Amino acid sequence: MPKIVNHDTRRAEIVAAAAQVVARVGLEATTVRAIAAEAGYSSGVLDHYFHGKDDILLQALQASHRGIHERLRVQLRGRRGLDALRAMLLDNLPVDPQRLSEARLEIQFWARSLADPCWRRCRSVSRAPSEVPSSATCMRLSLTGCWRPL
Repeated sequence: MPKIVNHDTRRAEIVAAAAQVVARVGLEATTVRAIAAEAGYSSGVLDHYFHGKDDILLQALQASHRGIHERLRVQLRGRRGLDALRAMLLDNLPVDPQRLSEARLEIQFWARSLADPCWRRCRSVSRAPSEVPSSATCMRLSLTGCWRPL
């Protein structure tokens, strides 16, 4: 009997592992093999869920943004003006392991977008600052020659 796998859970585990690897070793040093090892899977398993390293990394950034957005939504509920601004700014300080990891991840992608006009273009198609374009959007950009693998 085949093993029953929750594909959404497995994808989330891989994405979380990718975020941890990027935060620990940096974007350029992150490999599919390192992500797979962090998640406890073989590199081949990742191929069943993602279209390569770029896809995994984009989804890691998207997941980070969703987590930050949700945390801020809760933090800012009922707050206005300077109180809301203060809460938002304090939330952005990397004072615990979660926020430190988020900051490291985000900074890695900022650095990449500063050095790579194609990455900037990919990020610029987002509809809101908290969003990252889908991996499908970036894959379309790759067909135009603007997106290069990380």
